[in-house]
Amino acid sequence: DVFYELTPYSKKSLQMEVAGVTKNDSRAGSQINISWRNRNTFRGAELFAVKGSAGFETQYSGIVRRPNTYQFGIEPSLTFPRFLIPFLDVPSSSKYVPKTIITTGYDLMIRNTLFRLHTFRAGYGYSWKEDARKEHEFFPFNITYVRADTINKDSASQINFSNLLFNGIIIGPRYLYTYNTRGTGFIHKHDFYFTGEIDLSGNILGWAQGASLDAPPKRLLGSVYAQYAKFTAELRHYNNYSVSKHAIWASRLLIGYGIPYGNSSTLPNIKQYFSGGNSSLRGFRSRLVGPGTFNEQYNTGNTTFIETNGDIKLEANTELRAQLINFLHGAVFIDAGNIWTYRDNPNFPGGTFSSSFMKEIAVSGGVGLRLDFNILV
Repeated sequence: DVFYELTPYSKKSLQMEVAGVTKNDSRAGSQINISWRNRNTFRGAELFAVKGSAGFETQYSGIVRRPNTYQFGIEPSLTFPRFLIPFLDVPSSSKYVPKTIITTGYDLMIRNTLFRLHTFRAGYGYSWKEDARKEHEFFPFNITYVRADTINKDSASQINFSNLLFNGIIIGPRYLYTYNTRGTGFIHKHDFYFTGEIDLSGNILGWAQGASLDAPPKRLLGSVYAQYAKFTAELRHYNNYSVSKHAIWASRLLIGYGIPYGNSSTLPNIKQYFSGGNSSLRGFRSRLVGPGTFNEQYNTGNTTFIETNGDIKLEANTELRAQLINFLHGAVFIDAGNIWTYRDNPNFPGGTFSSSFMKEIAVSGGVGLRLDFNILV
């Protein structure tokens, strides 16, 4: 005889998270997230959640000072533990419950004395797993409205933030596929993680309205909309016993290719790629590598850009991590990569992607320490 003693999960919960971050361009900041959840909203295990966030970043040293950044956001969402597809009854596995997700949100980013960036977004989509390693996410409906306000027009002569301002609508589907051998709960000699994303905007709309780069941009509800096709793939490999049982050799390759066309000469800045920083090329300033051979300080002697973005990205990292003593780990790493623009941009001479892109790869290497406390690395 078997007896199961079951304790119901709390129907409602309130959670708070506090984070701190430092970057290699002498910036530091903090963020707080507060989320409230109702796990049985309509008595069918529907999850209704509201997440609020607030944070800031400030530069504490350096010759070239950048303005402080403040971010605020709220994100209500509703998740159903099944497929909700109009006019279709889709069966699902009892082992991996699919999800239908309805999400909305508003984000406000303030660059002190420069500009405010308002972002409104809404989406309807699905998330499901084939097995423990394969996961899919498909949002057939995605819309984002972005509006930028310039606070101090006089600052434009000192700091260039024109490439960070986009006013308009981003509308289109998005599909994400993830393969992760670590999701099985077992550590293998070779573990792999792969994610591939297809992100589209304004494709059918631009075709229907006859959008062209040679004509004034078409509008939707009085606002310009972006038209592009963007493809991103990232592959990670973990050799868990390369040197010893206390060492991991981790490698990563990321390829991103965005094609703006029709109604857009470039991707919206919130969809563009960047390079440089502690999550990218660690030997370079955060978000200031490229595009291509462009280097503002080297070319003109100025340092006016807050960050530089591109439509195309290639990046690779490899590092050997080893446990030294208890929670103290060491790492030796090499990073390489760059970003490029899809079309010629007079603001970034030398930044266009070409057949000589391999000669424009930036490389950095170094050593570091990792503090692994199990719940925090």
